[in-house]
Amino acid sequence: MAKEMERQRDQAFADRLLVTEQRVQLMDRDVQRARKDATMSVQAYREQMQQKQMRKEWDLNDPLTLRKDKPARTSDDDAMIGPASLQKFSGEDLEYGNRVRKQQQQQAMWVVEQMAEKQAQIDNEREMERILAERQAEIDDRRSQMESEELSSRGNMNEAVRDYNLALADVKRRTETMNRLQNMEDAAEEINNQLTGDFLTENPATTVSSVAPHRYLKYHFKGLSEEQRLGIRDEQVPFSPDACPPVNVHSQLVSRVRRYVRTPVRPPARGARTR
Repeated sequence: MAKEMERQRDQAFADRLLVTEQRVQLMDRDVQRARKDATMSVQAYREQMQQKQMRKEWDLNDPLTLRKDKPARTSDDDAMIGPASLQKFSGEDLEYGNRVRKQQQQQAMWVVEQMAEKQAQIDNEREMERILAERQAEIDDRRSQMESEELSSRGNMNEAVRDYNLALADVKRRTETMNRLQNMEDAAEEINNQLTGDFLTENPATTVSSVAPHRYLKYHFKGLSEEQRLGIRDEQVPFSPDACPPVNVHSQLVSRVRRYVRTPVRPPARGARTR
């Protein structure tokens, strides 16, 4: 019984461990998926928002810069030509202010985008940390629950073993009491059999031969019965000193004793005790 309970407890612990392992694997899979999604999102952002033409030094590295640049004049009545009718002065840069303003705006936009990207990365990291903390808290709660269940199961098993040992002790005590009583009864029966048996009571029926009932067993001869003794005494009365002794009295007494000795004694019924 104790081994069966131990096997069931080990099987329950193995099942719980398997369930916990599966949950941990699922949580690891979720974390890997979240990391993969974050990486893909960052890569998509880079492909969409961090292209070559969006870099601040792209105007210096653009191979089509000359093609994109406007000519000095498009016609004689070009609106860009001033009153002096001069198309070009040495060292003059008419688009310097617009270019600097556009570069500043572009730099400001890049700073905002970088700040947003950095904040999104921080938010993603915080979200991942929160998910991991929740998973760890769930694992800790599950572990505490399993430990409490293990303690409860161990306590129940100890109580069952204690009850089983108490039952065994009670059965052993009852068995010993019954054996002691049985031994006492057997001893009393043995004493009674010895006291009422043929050996101590000297049952005269044991002297009769089972082959010839008119014969006696010499090695079992217990003496004459009271009836035989009275018969012999009755026959001795005529030969008392007061009476006239017959001739050859000794031979007659011997023959009569032999005749009585040969007379069998009826044995008691089978199974009856002699008192």
